[in-house]
Amino acid sequence: MADIQQSKMLTEIVRATSTTEVLKTIARFFNRQIIVRNVEATGAHASSKLTFYIPRPEFEVPIAAALTAVATALYLPVDTAGGHVCRGHTLSTDDFVLIPTSTGLAIRAITNVADDAGEDYCHVTIAATGLALLISTKVFVVRAADVFDLTVGNTSITRDDLFAGFAGCPIVVSATSGDATDTSALVNMELREVV
Repeated sequence: MADIQQSKMLTEIVRATSTTEVLKTIARFFNRQIIVRNVEATGAHASSKLTFYIPRPEFEVPIAAALTAVATALYLPVDTAGGHVCRGHTLSTDDFVLIPTSTGLAIRAITNVADDAGEDYCHVTIAATGLALLISTKVFVVRAADVFDLTVGNTSITRDDLFAGFAGCPIVVSATSGDATDTSALVNMELREVV
């Protein structure tokens, strides 16, 4: 008898009213894959946009050293001592890190990558998180290739069947506007059971 895949629909709203990025974490479901079926968005500025951060399970890694609330050096495990290849991916300033917070996940751009000679970790520079993380706290490294930008502009758009996430991984959606105008989106997703 064939396995039957069950699906559930989920809708999230994300809205920004300034140039400050507003994040919405779509929770991880360990036995379900998030599929973005439809996005309906409206912007009131030419710079209005949505960004989707789509982490992969193999890039969920434990940090190699504790992080204080004001620290900007995040220590990530590497494949070869003294290098900056993490799980087969060469870390770069085009990548991001998803860091757990009490309200979801925070996005931090990697602004510098530095090798640590002879160590099984490297350190990347990020903006301070404002919270302390214990050693071995898991974060997601998000490769530039796993970031999807959707320009909204000063109009309304609808896009269908954009992408699928990975089972056991969250998706983070950000909305930004060019000024004090509104950018809002309705994100319709399917949560497909993975058997």
